[in-house]
Amino acid sequence: MPSVSLQKALDALDVPSHEFVAYFEPASGDVVVISEEDLEILESGEIPNGTPDWMKDSLAQLRGLDLEALIPLPTKFDIHEWELMKRFSMALAEDLQREELLDAIHGAGAFRMFRHVLDEFGLGDAWFAYRQQAFKEIILAWASRNKLEVVDDTD
Repeated sequence: MPSVSLQKALDALDVPSHEFVAYFEPASGDVVVISEEDLEILESGEIPNGTPDWMKDSLAQLRGLDLEALIPLPTKFDIHEWELMKRFSMALAEDLQREELLDAIHGAGAFRMFRHVLDEFGLGDAWFAYRQQAFKEIILAWASRNKLEVVDDTD
């Protein structure tokens, strides 16, 4: 049974852009993050004229991957971070904190407002711990579905 590093998988979930997808490569046990553009180039087999040298180097490293064997990690769409923010807020014992955070996650700028209210109440560390635990559970469920062993190297 292939094994995946929990820390590497968690790090990959924190990739800030929707233009990148993280994959587990069973042959090496590595977690790789590939841009949609790089993936299209790899699948086509041809590097377009004018491709910068740094990108050519990156593509050369990625060419060794068996694209068919890659297992996609959960994406931002699978994680539903807004729902995590809501569950975190609902779990707070103090009414004012709970109400302020629930108000913050509605409307434009919900993520920014949520972080602002977290800072106001000094709840940043609690949110980070909650989020990390939720991400760990997501990775464990993903690994189970894909019959992968998880090595907990997060300490």
